[in-house]
Amino acid sequence: MSDPPHTTMPAATGSAALLFEVTDLKQWAYCPRVLYYRYCLPEIRPITDLITAGIASHRDEGTREERRSLRTYGLTVGERIFDIGLRSAALGLRGRLDLAIAVPSRAAPAAEAIVVEYKDSEKPAGPHFKLQLAAYALLLERRGACRCGAASSTAFHYVSRKSSPSRRRCGRKYGRP
Repeated sequence: MSDPPHTTMPAATGSAALLFEVTDLKQWAYCPRVLYYRYCLPEIRPITDLITAGIASHRDEGTREERRSLRTYGLTVGERIFDIGLRSAALGLRGRLDLAIAVPSRAAPAAEAIVVEYKDSEKPAGPHFKLQLAAYALLLERRGACRCGAASSTAFHYVSRKSSPSRRRCGRKYGRP
């Protein structure tokens, strides 16, 4: 059974369900203070030029992705699904995934999904990014649209300053046997 579609605010049930954003989970794993400043002291952390440039770069990357070949991901067939809103009360998470690639397609009975998340960084992906990829894979599985068995062990962290995405293994440590 899949969860209802993504909404901006979590639906209240009995004791007002709280859904954390997947990006908050990633930020918490990186540095809990980031969330403290975001939610408790938002006026202290202004939107800087660097943050604004990162938002623009992320938007531009989505446009470039539409023209990119699936060979970039080592695939010959697949269906791209962009900007997917996901939520799961059971997992206590919600988020918006940049891209999922359904292999061979969404309509295929044994379709599997590959999670793709865009980043603009020159640093290698740390464990907090792997956690983010794994959380999105679990949310896709809960939705029931595609099986994410492959996505839990194969996901991509696309760094726009490099020429190709890097494959990440994210299954064993974060929620997958």
